[in-house]
Amino acid sequence: MQPGSSISARVISDAVNQRAERAFGKSAKNAVTVANIEHHTASVDYAIRTSYSLEVISRPVRVNTTPLSQEGARAALQARQATLMSNPGQAFRQLVIDHLKANPLRIRKPAKFKIASDDHFYYSWQACHGCAGGGSIHCHSCHGRGSVSCGGCYGSGQEQCWQCNASGWVGGPRYCGYCGGSGVHVGNRCNACAGRGGSGHPCPGCAAGGKVACSRCRGTTTEQCSTCNRGWITCDTCDGACNLTYEWHFDIHAKTEITYHWSGGQPWMSEHLKAAVNDEANFPSVFQVSSIFTGDEDAYRLTGKGYANGATATVTYKGRSAACQFLGETAVPVDLGGVLSGNFVHVLQRMANPKKLRAVHKASTHTIASALIKEVEQEGGEVKASTPVKSGVVTLEQAEQFLALREQAKRYIFQSWNTFTWRAVMRLSWSIFIWLSLFYLGVNLLGKVQPGATQGVIALLRFPAEVFHTLLLPYRIALEHGGWTLWTFMLASLFAGSRIVPRVWPKIDHWPDSLWLRAPVLLLTGSLALAVLLALAPTTTFYFFPPGWVPSAARISQAISGTVAMMPAMFITSVCVALVRYKLASKRWVHKQRLKLSF
Repeated sequence: MQPGSSISARVISDAVNQRAERAFGKSAKNAVTVANIEHHTASVDYAIRTSYSLEVISRPVRVNTTPLSQEGARAALQARQATLMSNPGQAFRQLVIDHLKANPLRIRKPAKFKIASDDHFYYSWQACHGCAGGGSIHCHSCHGRGSVSCGGCYGSGQEQCWQCNASGWVGGPRYCGYCGGSGVHVGNRCNACAGRGGSGHPCPGCAAGGKVACSRCRGTTTEQCSTCNRGWITCDTCDGACNLTYEWHFDIHAKTEITYHWSGGQPWMSEHLKAAVNDEANFPSVFQVSSIFTGDEDAYRLTGKGYANGATATVTYKGRSAACQFLGETAVPVDLGGVLSGNFVHVLQRMANPKKLRAVHKASTHTIASALIKEVEQEGGEVKASTPVKSGVVTLEQAEQFLALREQAKRYIFQSWNTFTWRAVMRLSWSIFIWLSLFYLGVNLLGKVQPGATQGVIALLRFPAEVFHTLLLPYRIALEHGGWTLWTFMLASLFAGSRIVPRVWPKIDHWPDSLWLRAPVLLLTGSLALAVLLALAPTTTFYFFPPGWVPSAARISQAISGTVAMMPAMFITSVCVALVRYKLASKRWVHKQRLKLSF
């Protein structure tokens, strides 16, 4: 496109359509009409001031030449640098001009770029940079240690005992599957274990620990690295030669500073052209370079000229017309005069009742609405200076109305703080119920199921003594078994502390501030919650992955049916907790709505 070239109605229509799609997510094709196009051209004079620098480049090479010593190469480079930088303005000026002509976008803003590589090369014979002349480097696999973690035990030094299958107990189960090791079942002496709580004896192979020394590393946790020789390998740069021939030369870089002076065109073009110069996306289609001059007496200064074409047109969209302004060969819209605001009216209509928070939230996710929220509410800018208003997508009155409706929705949310509402209570109870269901499903799936026991949390009312007795049983089993059982118990405790406890005690999720201090707190509170939940559900022996545990469809089906049988009791418990903590329920509801509105 040349200065004064026309911008067609089709190009303007396509530009408006793209802006509508970006603003509203809907195509405006066949809904835009363009008339009364007036073309304008603005010219620009720019000045480019350059400075130069050199960068030393070196690399190992294989050449048939007589290399210099390291000191000789350094002296030769210093002499060459003095020659190149004696008058860089005259020497490199044409290189900069050629580079800018080939890359006109470099004129957009100040930059530093490579313009050439010096054709003088120097060679030196010196110690390899990779190994400092030693011929060897540290092994990449073991980092020079000569040993790596054992692949059999993964660095633990232990493996499962084969005599007891890692249970630490042989000859029978350690804890009775009916009484959980208490010797009492449903208030009476357990008939399955005759009141002993279990059978069998400690495993002699692992001393009841379930683990023995690794047979591969004999308990040392490491084994010899197979890649290196005591932590060293041959240098991959010189292949062990210790010395190499290095090639040296300079890369020449230019750094530019640019100033602009706009003239001609319409008054509205000057303001938008200054902004367009820094616009990464639209600059190539707005500002065109026509020439670069070298006649300036200052060798470090270049001057040139450019131009920008623009147009004003009357655009009609869905019955609304406005005078719009465009820049560049692709007709970048800089002011649409509110012609696209017709779609935004539907957004405002959905927000007519600010108490309907779902509608307010959906309207706030609109592209134009998001821009208003970010620039005005979050960044504290003025409504009239926001991008949707300045670009003419929406009017100032519409933007102010949208923000006012959001303020009314915020006030409604804050008025609900600490008030009893069935919606908030049921939301909290539903949240607790979901996590309880997942928890007991995992317990029934991974634990050893006790046949016929489906009392669930109702056991607290029927057998309080048995529930209290089994409260500390998970701690005892985890500590006695150790290993995988202990780690599983700790992971389950962290799960309960981070997902279940915060549902009824949210402060635990943010206290203390330090993550390293918060983890032990979550572990402690989670283990207490875990013990209580297990004690309230006497359907398992309270330890995960018992001996002989094998995943199967029957186990999964049994776990699901057991969890479903407990759901009525879990739901009643969830509702009771939510009713007691109704203030927490309202706070959670307010917090959730605040997150939705992003304020």
